[in-house]
Amino acid sequence: MQRRKRPEKVPSILTRGPNADGTEPDRYNRSAVREALTEMYSDGEGCVICCYCETRLAVKRQAQVEHRKPQKHFPQLKNEWTNLHFACGDCNGTKDERWDDANPILDAGIDNIECHLRYRAPDTLDFRIHYVTRRGKTTICHARLDREALEEARQGIYCVVQRYLMELIHLPGGTSTVSETSLAKELPGKFSGAHGSYLRFLWESYGLPILEKD
Repeated sequence: MQRRKRPEKVPSILTRGPNADGTEPDRYNRSAVREALTEMYSDGEGCVICCYCETRLAVKRQAQVEHRKPQKHFPQLKNEWTNLHFACGDCNGTKDERWDDANPILDAGIDNIECHLRYRAPDTLDFRIHYVTRRGKTTICHARLDREALEEARQGIYCVVQRYLMELIHLPGGTSTVSETSLAKELPGKFSGAHGSYLRFLWESYGLPILEKD
C-alpha cells in the first residue's frame, strides 16, 4: 500500500446539492471523479493502481470507485471526495461493507503507511506484507492483502532487483558505474506503480542510488 497525494480540487460534480425531491444522487462514479482519481492513482504509464494492494489496473475496465467508509454505514459520505479511491475488484469485493470503527482500514490519502505495514528483510524470502498496528491488521484482513497472487507479484519484483544487482557485480567499476545500467534509471521510476512500495523497500534495503532518466 502506498501513500498517495489527493488532488486538492474537488470535482465540481460532487459539490452539487441534492435533487429537487431531496434525494442525494450517486455522483461518485462520474467521469470527472474518475479523472481526478486517475490523477491520484496514476502509475505514470497510462494505468492506475489499487489503493490497497497496488495491482495495476486499466482505468476504464478494471478500476472501481471504492468507498473507504462503506455506504451502508456512512450513506452521507457516498459523494464525499476524501472518501473515494480506486480499487481492484478483489480488494473492493472482499472489503465490501466491512468496517472496524475502533481500528479502521488505512487511508492511502492520509495515513503514513509505513507506520502500520512492513515487509521483512529481503534475505528472508518472505514476500508477505505484515502488520505493525491493529489498523494495519484490519487493512490486511479486510482487503485480503495476504493473497497468494500478491506474494507472487512481489517475488517477481524481487527477481528483477536481483537481476539488477547482478548487473552491478559484472560492471568493471561496481557501483561507481551504476549509471551505465538501464535498470538503475528504469526501476525507481516505478516506485509509484504496481507494487511500488515493495520495490522501494528493496531498493532502500540494498542501499541503491536513485538516478534520473536522461
